[in-house]
Amino acid sequence: MKRPTRRNVLKGLAVPAMLGLTFGLGACAVHPDGRLGYSSYPDYYYDYYYYPHAGVYYQPFTSDYFYRRDGRWWRTRVLPRNIWLNQRYRVPLRIKKDRPFDRHDDHYRTHAKPSDWERDNRRDRRDRENDDRRERKFNTDRHFEYHRKSGR
Repeated sequence: MKRPTRRNVLKGLAVPAMLGLTFGLGACAVHPDGRLGYSSYPDYYYDYYYYPHAGVYYQPFTSDYFYRRDGRWWRTRVLPRNIWLNQRYRVPLRIKKDRPFDRHDDHYRTHAKPSDWERDNRRDRRDRENDDRRERKFNTDRHFEYHRKSGR
């Protein structure tokens, strides 16, 4: 059997390369201002609940919490017990990134802690734990409802 030469190898690559260029350039689009560019992927948004009083994000689709500890952001399914959530302070967010904490400073400024936060913080521990338990159950329910609606 004869060993393929470099020329034969290049001939064999010509057809796939041409097909790739044909289909690759087919994704080009002309922008309204006349520039030629590649069509982008569709815009996907991620739904989150933001709790400004705790600095926590919750993503219903994955059932993950994002919170800050020791100067780093952590992603977990179960929050530590020292973080409590209250439904009165929940803010729904729709963000294009899967890392909501990248713009945490903007979210913190926009949705500052409510004025009655200190009063709620001084409430009985049992009341706060009941609020927290209720809110975590709400988040779990939203996770299952999200998947039931989307069929995934």
